[in-house]
Amino acid sequence: MYEELILGRIYRELRYPATARGVYLVLLGFDLTPAGQASALRLTVNPANAQVVESIRAALNRAQPFPTPPNGGDGKPHHVSLALTVSI
Repeated sequence: MYEELILGRIYRELRYPATARGVYLVLLGFDLTPAGQASALRLTVNPANAQVVESIRAALNRAQPFPTPPNGGDGKPHHVSLALTVSI
């Protein structure tokens, strides 16, 4: 599944904040361009933690570009919605 591939790449790039502790539910949504770049990012962390948000955002940036979306890069964005559990 394409979303699992993206999720794996994000997890590999994730660097945990030194001062954050606990379990966080992360809801991540974005549009993927035909070139594999994320845009229109929507990110929610529960419980709220700005350091975890920045860590996820940085991991997403490092994981790019992603492989060609399943729509074959037909010129339209491919929407991706992911739920991650981050245990620190």
